[in-house]
Amino acid sequence: MAAEVFRLEDVAVVKEGRTVLHVEELTLREGEVLGVIGPNGAGKSTLLLVLAALEKPVRGRIWFRGREARGRGEELAWRRRLAVVFQEPLLVDASVYDNVALGLRFRGLPESQVLGR
Repeated sequence: MAAEVFRLEDVAVVKEGRTVLHVEELTLREGEVLGVIGPNGAGKSTLLLVLAALEKPVRGRIWFRGREARGRGEELAWRRRLAVVFQEPLLVDASVYDNVALGLRFRGLPESQVLGR
């Protein structure tokens, strides 16, 4: 069986007193592809933000690669291994190439690697 990448148990996100996401249990394994569909307001984006450690749930437990994310250190470790591409540009309104290059520059890669030379 493939290794677990993410596991969520009883994860909930509440905004303005309203539960916008509740996941009783979800496991994603190495090599799996997950499609998230549903109407507006169903919690699709919130789920992705929780998985990317950009949104903090009010309750529940999250594991990334077998380690429970209990504090900022664990969250940062898993955040460094993920990427999120939003539908609308939040940082810069540039080409895909320029946006990826910017992220590599933020990480301190030499310009020769950023440019692929």
